[in-house]
Parts: sequence; structure tokens; C-alpha cells
Amino acid sequence: VTVFHRSELRANHALLSEVEAESKIDFVLAKVTGSSIEGGKAVLCWDDHSQTFDVVLVAVGREPRLPGLVGIDLHRLPPNFHIAGDARHGRLGQVAIAVGDGLKAAMQLHSGLGGRA
Repeated sequence: VTVFHRSELRANHALLSEVEAESKIDFVLAKVTGSSIEGGKAVLCWDDHSQTFDVVLVAVGREPRLPGLVGIDLHRLPPNFHIAGDARHGRLGQVAIAVGDGLKAAMQLHSGLGGRA
């Protein structure tokens, strides 16, 4: 798991400490500058780097600042590419919608990885 963030992470301190201690989660302080789909997988670009990912979940703060999504239609997202909350629906400012989108994406990911509902 790779978490990209543009600024200092803001979350429950105990939960954040637990996540940061997990060796399977990497944190990258950078702005994603572009993305595309190649061979059915997402390619994200930042700084002078690019990397292919099996699954992407985009969750953006109150002011959506999505990178250029080359070849990605927000209304017909490719498999394993998920956008949650205001980034998907516009500036609604509704936490419930963002949480619902995140839960839906988590359930789809779980199912896609062979988990049962």
C-alpha cells in the first residue's frame, strides 16, 4: 500500500501511529501530477517518478485537486480505480458520501482479492 499525501497527515494520533508503524504501508509526501491506464493498470506520476499500481483509490480533501486523468472517464472508471467523496461528486462537503464511497471501494477491493462479503 502506498499513501500519497500533499501535506502533513491529519488523523487520530493513535490510529496514525499504528498505520505508520506498519511496514507494508509506504507514505510519499508528494503531489501526484498525472495518471494514465496502461495494460489495465494505473500509472501514477509525481516529481520525477512514475509507478504502476494494481489498485488506486483517490480520496481528496475539501478542495478537489485531481491530477490529469489521462484516458480515465470519471463516469466509467476502469477496474480497480476508485474515486471517493468530493473528488467524484463535486464539492458537496458531505462526509457521509465520502465515507460511503470509501466503504464501497473497500468492499469491491476485498471481493476482488478473493474475500467474501
